[in-house]
Amino acid sequence: MSKVVVFTFIFLLISGGVLAASSFFKESSEKSFNKFTPTPDTEPTNVINNISDSESDKDERVKIFFVKIGDDGDSGKKIGCGDSLVGIEEVISQTSTPLVSTLQKLLSIEERTVESDLYNSLADSDLRVENVFIENDTAKIMLTGKLTVGGVCDTPRVSEQLSQTVLQFPNIEKVEISVNGVSLDDILSGR
Repeated sequence: MSKVVVFTFIFLLISGGVLAASSFFKESSEKSFNKFTPTPDTEPTNVINNISDSESDKDERVKIFFVKIGDDGDSGKKIGCGDSLVGIEEVISQTSTPLVSTLQKLLSIEERTVESDLYNSLADSDLRVENVFIENDTAKIMLTGKLTVGGVCDTPRVSEQLSQTVLQFPNIEKVEISVNGVSLDDILSGR
């Protein structure tokens, strides 16, 4: 009789374990195949590029300024010789120095005509950003290289293209630009 009790006890123990285990696996498999529903703390992933959506936010939108000749301020800020200054949105990689990256982007554009009807007065120049300092509300931009100005009307165009590209950034209200250690204003005025 004791063998029957022991056998029954073992049978019940094994049966109960199997039932418990099957119940556990059934719940686990149902959870595994449920559709993914994002929760507020779950970030969606861009499967195609295998990057998360937050990584695609590493680009920053800035404006690069060009000249619309003879527009008389209809399309943007009116500048010398009856032109307009027009900002074109560009994308730069997010950086701790977006002002420097934006200036580098502007100075790297070699085409004279941009967006089919905008003029780049800096196209014939070969300038690089040497340094940028911000003191209070003034950005001090030091450029090196060769500045080429196409004529009397290019004087305000060059100055405004550079200045407005800098002034778009928060807390900057004034701009001082030098080329090879000489004030841009002095260079453009012929001093």
